[in-house]
Formats: sequence, C-alpha cells, structure tokens
Amino acid sequence: MFLSTFFVVFLLGVGQAQPEDRSKGLPTSFPVPHTDDMLFYLQRSRNENTVIYDLNRKADGTVDAGNPINVYYIRFARDGKPWPLKWIERKFAYGYSHKKLKNQSGFQIELVAYDERKIELIPSNGSYKPYMTIAGQRALLRHIYVYADESGFWPKVRFVEIFGENPYSGAPIYERIDF
Repeated sequence: MFLSTFFVVFLLGVGQAQPEDRSKGLPTSFPVPHTDDMLFYLQRSRNENTVIYDLNRKADGTVDAGNPINVYYIRFARDGKPWPLKWIERKFAYGYSHKKLKNQSGFQIELVAYDERKIELIPSNGSYKPYMTIAGQRALLRHIYVYADESGFWPKVRFVEIFGENPYSGAPIYERIDF
C-alpha cells in the first residue's frame, strides 16, 4: 500500500508546484540565450534546453561554406553549458542542409524537420543574418518554439511558433503553425 501510494505521489507530483502550461506557447520563464555568432535559436516544450544555430567561422574569421552553421544545445535544464547534438538529432530533428544562393554570396538553409520554409543567410556587416518568410512577410528570424506531445513512443509536434522582426523597423513578427 505505501509503495503504490509513493509511486502515485511521485508520478503525479503531488505537493510540488505545477509546471508552467507549455501548450499555450513559448513560456515566459524560458531563458533567452546569447552567443557572439548566434543566428537564431530553437526551444522545445520538453525542457529549457535550447538548440543554438551559430554562424560557423573558420580560423581566419570567414564563414565555412561547407558547413555554415554550427548547431548545438545549451543545456539550461542542467548546467547551462554547450552540448553537441546526437547523430539522430542532427538527422531527424535539428540539423539542416544548405546550398549557395544563386547570384549572391549567401546560403539557403533548410531545417531537416521542416523543409517547407527556407531560411536565407545573407551577408551583412562582416556577419550573416537569417531571413525567412513569417506571417507572409520577409523577416529576420529570431527564434522558434516547438510544442510536441510526448505521450507516445515518438513525439508528435502539435504546433510551431516562429518569432522574427521586420528588418527595417524592428517591429516583431509572429506566426503559429498548427499541425
């Protein structure tokens, strides 16, 4: 009896503060990361660990045309330190493919989990900026939030929120995509 009551209390979290409802959108309690070469970041409903998409520079400071983005976690839910993606995460969730843009020195980026929206990395003042169509407007991509139902064997994405800004005025641009 005690053992089964203990497991019920443990699993349900009785007596503990209830977690923030992450199904309503990006929680305000999630950290806002910053790195020197960050292009954009992705957060998930699972926890505060954040996937960072940094510009990948060679030793001489130029962008690595063969691998223009360095993708990794910052493990805010543990120790706040960078952590590499696993192979399966790169192949099926957070990785990307790229190609050079025609008539420009930038890149077209496709995220492997959602290749319907293209990201353009365009050179700007010694760095690059990520542009994407958000809510029908050309915008600077700032971050992405993914809400997934993780009750089954494989997580099922329910919606994605895309946050950006108008490249001229700086006004926020937002779009939610339901699946």
